[in-house]
Amino acid sequence: MGIRFGAHCLQALGFALVLTLSLTLVPLVCFPAASFLGKDVSQLAVGVVSFYPWIALGELLKIFALAFVLAFFVGVGAAGAADGLRRLRWVVFPVAPLFAYGCWLIGSMLKYPALFEGRLPAWVQRLLFHIGFKVTPQSLFALAIIVATVPFLRNAMHLVRSVHRARAYRMVIAMVLLPLLLLLVTELSWPVRVEPRPAGANILFVGIDSLRTDRLQKSEVTPSLHELLVDPQTIVWRDHYVGIPRTFPSWIEMLQGLPAASTGIRHMFPGFAERSRPFAGWVSQLNGRGYETTVRSDFAGDIFPRFQAGFDHVYAPSLTLMTMIRLNTDQACVALLPMMITGPFKFLFSALKESPAYADPEHLGLEFRRQLPQKSSAGKPWLETLFFSTAHFPYAAPYPYYSLFSTTAYSGPYRFQKNPELSAGNDAADGEEVAQVRALYDGSIRAVDAELGRVFQQLKAQGLWDNTLVIVTADHGEDLFERDHLQGHGEHLRGENVLKVPLLIKLPKGLVPTVKDLDFTTRSIDIGATIMAAVGLPAAVGEGVNLLPWMIGRPQDTPKLLAYAETGLWFARTGTAYFQKYRLDYPGISGLLNFDQGYSGEIVLNPLYQQIMVTAKHRMMLDGDYKLIYMPTPQGLRYELYNRRTDPENFYDLSDKEPKILAALQQKLFAFVAAHESHSSQLVDQFVVPK
Repeated sequence: MGIRFGAHCLQALGFALVLTLSLTLVPLVCFPAASFLGKDVSQLAVGVVSFYPWIALGELLKIFALAFVLAFFVGVGAAGAADGLRRLRWVVFPVAPLFAYGCWLIGSMLKYPALFEGRLPAWVQRLLFHIGFKVTPQSLFALAIIVATVPFLRNAMHLVRSVHRARAYRMVIAMVLLPLLLLLVTELSWPVRVEPRPAGANILFVGIDSLRTDRLQKSEVTPSLHELLVDPQTIVWRDHYVGIPRTFPSWIEMLQGLPAASTGIRHMFPGFAERSRPFAGWVSQLNGRGYETTVRSDFAGDIFPRFQAGFDHVYAPSLTLMTMIRLNTDQACVALLPMMITGPFKFLFSALKESPAYADPEHLGLEFRRQLPQKSSAGKPWLETLFFSTAHFPYAAPYPYYSLFSTTAYSGPYRFQKNPELSAGNDAADGEEVAQVRALYDGSIRAVDAELGRVFQQLKAQGLWDNTLVIVTADHGEDLFERDHLQGHGEHLRGENVLKVPLLIKLPKGLVPTVKDLDFTTRSIDIGATIMAAVGLPAAVGEGVNLLPWMIGRPQDTPKLLAYAETGLWFARTGTAYFQKYRLDYPGISGLLNFDQGYSGEIVLNPLYQQIMVTAKHRMMLDGDYKLIYMPTPQGLRYELYNRRTDPENFYDLSDKEPKILAALQQKLFAFVAAHESHSSQLVDQFVVPK
C-alpha cells in the first residue's frame, strides 16, 4: 500500500506541474494586459519591472506555489481514483475537481467581473453579462462545493477500506476539516453581543468617494441613507462644498480644517517633503483626549498610509511601486484569481486591495463589524473612519449591483465598469453609453449604501447607535456627462455636481436638533470643528466654523461663508472637453509622475512640474448666489461668472453683464490668495504665479 500511495504521489506531482504551468503561464501569453483606473499609472510599474525583477518574481513564485498546491491535491485524487475505481469512474473523478474549480472561477467572474474583464475576450464578457441576470455567483459556488466534495468523499472511503483506518481518518480530517476551518475563520463574521461600557460619544465618520448630492433624492439608490435622513437626530446640509475635487487634498482639508493652499497638499501625488510633517487636526485632538482612532479604506484610501494625521490604526493599501508591480502580476493570472480573492490564501495577495475592480464595500464593513464588540466593551470612546471607493471611477461594483440598474438590452463595452476609452477629457458618448455609465455609478452607490445599512443595523443591535455621532459626506462629487461637463472630477469647476456634496450629521443623545435641514453655504473645512463641539470637546480646528449652534439652537444670524475651490492635476493633455481650451499646458499623467525611490517607492509628482501645476490651476470663489471661476490661459486670464441659483449647471456666463459683481468676487479671490499663499505665490497682472 505504501508503494501504491507513493506512485500516486509521483503521478500527482507530474500532473501538478503540468496543471500549474497551464494555470499560470497560459493566461499571461493568451490574454491582453489589464488596466488600472484607465490611466497610465500601471504602465509605469510595468516599465520599471526590469529595475526590480525580484518583486514580480516573488509574486509569481507565490502564485506558482498556490497553483501547485491546488493541482497536487487534484492529482492525488485523480491517481487514487484511476487506481481504485472501475469502469469510467477513473475519468469522472479527476474531471470533477476541475469542473468544480471551473464553477468557482465563473462564480468569481460574476462576483467581480471588472477584475477579470481586462483579460477576457469580448465574447466571454458578453456571455458573463447576460448570465449575471439569470445565475447568481452563490449558486455556482454551491455547485462547485458539491461537485468537488462528493467524488472526494468517495475516494476517501476507498482509502479507508484500503489502509489502516486510523491513518485514513486522520488523512481525511487533515485534508477536509482544516481547509474548511481556515475558510470559516477568514470569510465569516460571527455576531457577538457585548454590553457596551459607558464612554464618551463614539464617532462614525463615513466618506463615500464621488458621491453626488442628487443621489440622496433617489430612494432606490440610497435606501439606507434615506433611513438615516428620517432619523429625528439627523440634520441635512443642503449647500455643502469641498475645496478641491481630488481625494488626497480634499481629505487633508477635512482633517485639518484648512484649504489646500494652506496645507500644501494640492494634488494626488505629493512628495515626501510635502507630506512628511504631522497633519495635526481634529483626529489628533481626539487621539489626545483618549479616543481610539481608526481609518479603513479600499483602493482610493491608499492616501492614508502616506501621512500622519493622528490615526492609531490605518487599514488601507499603499500606492507604491512594489504594490503596482504585484497588482499587475496578480491580475495577469486570471485562472488563479478566485483563490487570491476568496478563502484562506487571500492574505498573501494584499496588493489586490489596490484594484478598483475589487473594491467591495462589504470588505470594509465586515472588518468594522467584526471588531465592533471589542470596541464597545473596551470602555474607551472611538472614532471609526470608513472611506468607500466603490463609487469612484470606474464604478466597478460587485454582483449584483453592477447589473441592478442596467438592462439586458445593453450591448456596448461598458458592461461591468466604465472603461478608459470613454474618458473624462476625450470622447463623447451616445445615449446608450451615458445611460449605462450612470447605471454603473448608481449601482456602485447602492453597493455602498447596502453595506452602510448593515453597519447601522449592527450599531443599533449593539446598543451603540444612540451614543454615536454619525457623519456621512464625500471627498468630491462626479460629473456624468451633463452637457459639456463630460465625466469625472477634478478637471474643471463648472456646475454643482463635483464641488457640492452631501453632508449628513446624526447627533448623539443629549443633543436635540431644532432643525431638520439647513441650506446656507458650508465647507468641508467646517466639519472638524463641528465634530469636536458635538462630542463636547470644543477646540479650534484650522479655519473651520463650528456649525453645532445652528443645529441645536436658533441663532438669528446666518453665516456668510465664502467657499473657495481649485482644480487638481489634469491627467489628460488633450481632449474635446472645454477646459482643454482654457488651460496652461503640461504633460499627461504618465509624463508627470515618478517613483519616490528614497521613500518606499511611492508614486509622486515630478518636482519639475510643481510650479506650473500651481500656476495652471483653475480657481473658484463662491459668495451667496454668485460664483466666479478664474482660468489662466496662454492668451491671458479668462473669468466666468454664474448665478448658481438660477443656473446651477453654469451654462450662462454673466461676466459681461454683471461687472460689479465680477469685480467684487475678483477682489475676494485675490484676498484669499494673499492670505493663504503669500509664502509661495504672488499676483503678477492678476495671474497667481509662484514666487
